[in-house]
Amino acid sequence: MLGADYRCKIIACVKGFGGAQNGDYPAAVRRVARTIKRIGDLAMSEIQKNSHISVEQQRYATWLGWGSRSGLAILMVTFLAYVFGWMPARIPLDQMPNVWNLSAHDYLLQTGLPRAGSG
Repeated sequence: MLGADYRCKIIACVKGFGGAQNGDYPAAVRRVARTIKRIGDLAMSEIQKNSHISVEQQRYATWLGWGSRSGLAILMVTFLAYVFGWMPARIPLDQMPNVWNLSAHDYLLQTGLPRAGSG
């Protein structure tokens, strides 16, 4: 999706956005590109330049960033494992309509799944 096709999609996205007047879409595209670059440049190094942020807050922000990224990565890997069949479904899809409206107790009894905390 490089080249003219990509630029056309960006131009179609920004038409009428940001006051691009009289077909001055390259200016609108430049504005969008600058905005994306500024968003991409935000990093911990920018935060660390601010002296009013304590070391503890910076450390917490670093842990929070790494934790959210790793959680998202684990979520994506397990979803792909489920989609491609590398990990079997706990409840087959053809059985889902039968158990969808059951109470939690009846759901656990019918599916044979263990109760939380009883492992």
